[in-house]
This record gives sequence, structure tokens and C-alpha cells, in this order.
Amino acid sequence: MKKLMMIILCCLQLSAVMAQPGPTVACFNCDDTINKPYPVSGNWYNREQSGSGYIMDIQNGFLSGFYFGYDEQGQQKWLNFQGPLVPGEADGDVLWRLQTKFITFSDGNAINQDYHSPTAEETTDEIKIEFIFKHYARVSVNGQAVQNIQPLVYGVPTQQEFTESKLQFPDLTGLWTFVYKRNFPDVITQESLYFSDIYALQRYPDTIDENGTKTVRFGIDKLYHYPPFEILGIGGLECSNPMNQETGNRQVICILRNFPWWALGNDYIDQEMIVPIGDLGAFSFTAEFKEPGFAETGFTLEATRVNFLGMDE
Repeated sequence: MKKLMMIILCCLQLSAVMAQPGPTVACFNCDDTINKPYPVSGNWYNREQSGSGYIMDIQNGFLSGFYFGYDEQGQQKWLNFQGPLVPGEADGDVLWRLQTKFITFSDGNAINQDYHSPTAEETTDEIKIEFIFKHYARVSVNGQAVQNIQPLVYGVPTQQEFTESKLQFPDLTGLWTFVYKRNFPDVITQESLYFSDIYALQRYPDTIDENGTKTVRFGIDKLYHYPPFEILGIGGLECSNPMNQETGNRQVICILRNFPWWALGNDYIDQEMIVPIGDLGAFSFTAEFKEPGFAETGFTLEATRVNFLGMDE
């Protein structure tokens, strides 16, 4: 508990230094993806500048958030910002953006005093947030230096798995719900658009092939809770760092293998769904499968963690 509180407090302290822009997260197999997942709610911050922070809550495409830190005199400061998330341009890397003025509050009641409503006032300062992935965004204030921010993860173990990426990969061990959406123009009824299932993820030993490519793999089991009760291994989530033959550099990619397995039939064994690494989080991730030969048909997937089965308490 003490360690957990220290991590949280570290995020809630503001550093005035703006020199570290934060880790860069890039996806090297996402050129043709069309899925636009909403960003996750939570505490967002620049890991290279621990101290400043943004609390953001997203509900049905609307964001309400707070910046917390200090002013130029070192005094505590918190500001509200809110508004609808606007889709990014079709040919750009931004999924969603928000550009709005800060709102400041004053004259509220102190702790344990009788409540009276504070005064809200819009400031002249403006915040701009561009969400590149579900778990990665760029933020700037008044057009100044850009910071790369990510959600704070403190309840799940994370580590840097690849030297080519500063991304902290979370332990995904546990039960997850997978909700698929069919992206077919001839599917018109709500009942046939979506389907879902529950799977168990468990980490397998890492492998390194003869070319030096490292693979981190979570095996995925289908759970059957009706007779006969059984667990069936059907696929996996794999992240690896293959060599790009054009650039001569290793690039980190993630895929879901054999999904959506029962919807596609035997012709699609070893089929891959793209998992943008910026969409891979401790409590949720997205994936996308495109129908071969078609521009905008296939499946998109939203995965949400149910519990931490098999992890230490």
C-alpha cells in the first residue's frame, strides 16, 4: 500500500520543467486501419516528466478533465477543461482531438464546511489534446511545447519488453471480454452487428528466433461453462520486433492470431488482427481484421479486462 501511494503522489506533483516531451509511440502495421476507439478514462501524464498530470473522463464522446499542478509562484493550481471529442482527419494520425479554454474555480467551501457553490470563470489559456491511440496522446497549452502523455498504470505490473520501444507492456494475465463488431455493408440489423465472448489470457515464455526477433506471447483460451466443461486454446496475442527490410531497423508490432476464430471458418486459420501498440493497455485493447480484397469490411474488436485471474494479489 505504501508503494502504491508513493506512485500516485509522484504523479500528483507538478514539475515545471518542459524539456522532456515524453515517450514516442508509433504503429508500424496500422496504415490501413479504420477503427477509431475512444481514449480511456484515467490519470494521464508524461512519464519522462513525472509530476504534471491530467485527469480525464470520457463518456459517449464527451471529455471532462482537470489539469493539476502549480502556477509560476509554486502555488497549487487546478483547471477544468471539457468538450466533445472531434474526429481527426481521415488521412492523419489523430483519432480524436479536443481544443478548448481552461475553466478556473474560486470561492468554494473548504473541507468540512457548509457547501456553497464555487464561481467558474473561463480563462484565456487554451489546451489542445490530440489522441493518437486509445492509450497515447499529444497535449499542448497555448501552442507551446508538446508533451506525449499516457494513462498512469499502477495496479498492474508493466515493463519495457523491447529496446526499440519505450512502451511499458502490461501483464495481461486474466479474464477478458472480446466484443466484435462486423464491418460489412450488408449487415443492417443491430442484433447482427455485434457479438461477444469471454477468454482467458496467460503469458507464455518469450522466444527469440534465428533472426533475433523476440516475441512476447499471451496464449488465449476459450472457456466453456456448460457441459462438457473445458478450456480450449485457440490463439494468442503476440508482440514482436521483426526487422524492417527497407529501413534495416527493428519495429515493434502486435497481432491477435486466429481471431475472430469461430466467425471466419477454417479458411482463416492463422489469420491476424492488427493490435496497434498504442491501443494496448492494462485494462483494455483494440484489434482490427480487414476482409482480404475489400477496403472497409472485416471486424473490429474491443477487449476489456474482467479480472486478474492467476496474478498475485
